[in-house]
Amino acid sequence: RLRTNLEINGVPPFWEDQLFANEGEVVKFQIGEVIFEGINPCQRCIVPTRNSLTGESYANFQKTFTEKRRETLPNWVNSSRFNHFYRLSINTKIPASEAGKILRLGDEIKLL
Repeated sequence: RLRTNLEINGVPPFWEDQLFANEGEVVKFQIGEVIFEGINPCQRCIVPTRNSLTGESYANFQKTFTEKRRETLPNWVNSSRFNHFYRLSINTKIPASEAGKILRLGDEIKLL
């Protein structure tokens, strides 16, 4: 229900938290032939807090999520990027130079 566009397999929990740095900085990483720029931890929307069939809110979902995210945030994460802890996954940019390149299932990821 968090609907990420791209998922990385075979990495430890919260591995993606290394893909952002200080405000105004990007973290470059590459998947296959495509270079990405990690921007910031992604603020989540209201969708996960609701039942997908009825639209009813799950009681305390956001509060529980926020508490658990704060409790499990790795100590090496730049916590200054969390003005609140209802954030999970990473917002990215793809430079114009990467237009037309193709991602393939199984492509390796590496930090640049």
